[in-house]
Amino acid sequence: EDIFFAEVLNDPRGGNLKLFDESKVPSFDIDITSSIPSGKFVVIDPSLNKKRSDRMPVCYCEVHDGIVVVPEIELGRKTPREMIRHVILRCVNEGYYCVVSEAQAMQELYLELFKEVMESLHITEIVTCGITTGGVSKNTRISLGAKAVLNGEIHLTPNPYALYCSEMRNYNPLKDKNLDDIIDVTYYASIIPIKFPSEIIARDYMKMLLEGEGYGQAFDDSYAGFDTGFDFS
Repeated sequence: EDIFFAEVLNDPRGGNLKLFDESKVPSFDIDITSSIPSGKFVVIDPSLNKKRSDRMPVCYCEVHDGIVVVPEIELGRKTPREMIRHVILRCVNEGYYCVVSEAQAMQELYLELFKEVMESLHITEIVTCGITTGGVSKNTRISLGAKAVLNGEIHLTPNPYALYCSEMRNYNPLKDKNLDDIIDVTYYASIIPIKFPSEIIARDYMKMLLEGEGYGQAFDDSYAGFDTGFDFS
């Protein structure tokens, strides 16, 4: 690739910007369709519903044997309420009990709106958490996220992986504006288990642990009615 850019297109950036070597991504041999995840959570990077706004990535994550697995990343633009209701519906139907949203500056209002919508629907089982950059620059976040993928700390299934690689190939740390929705939210997904270890514990995993001690039925009763349908109109 770098030879093509340099010799054919007379563009040396192909070799200089090799920030992510796809050949070094380790294999992943856990069957997530049969494995019970120890953690499940959703990561959101809020944006405005405007033509020039960034796409709003919603990253669905599971934790298997200490590895964050990303089965899906949704991209699109919806109004804040539309997106919140959509995410809540998926959480209810698919057993996600923790939603983490970037809460930097005005984005914190999105998290407050999320809580307000849940209250209006009488949903109390979903935990919402806010996360900030912590002073870590964008280029550093992208680099740390790539390191997590290359170290096998986070695994992207085929569709999210293709989106991730597409953005990484075109990412230029010397530019102010990059298409980096996927690669940025991947960084946040990689650090959520460290930031919120107790909040992301999966319901099915806890049920499996507690059933042996006679707490299974009590656990079921505490969540009775949570998986029933809601009127989102």
